[in-house]
Amino acid sequence: MIKVDENDMMMDHIGNFLDSIRSRQQPRLNVEVAAHAQVAISMAVSSYQQGKVLYFDERNFKVTDKAPKA
Repeated sequence: MIKVDENDMMMDHIGNFLDSIRSRQQPRLNVEVAAHAQVAISMAVSSYQQGKVLYFDERNFKVTDKAPKA
């Protein structure tokens, strides 16, 4: 058997967010982390749907189908 943590992850996330508001500290998952995670998810879906490799231009924060210049 694999031990599974019984914590409710959404409640942990909300609790951390509310604690960060009260303490004015950064939450564990901030906007930058969320944006990068969502870009990776969206790129994977688009790549699969289009049947081609996609690239991420971090400088312009844009997804493209052109390989970056070396």
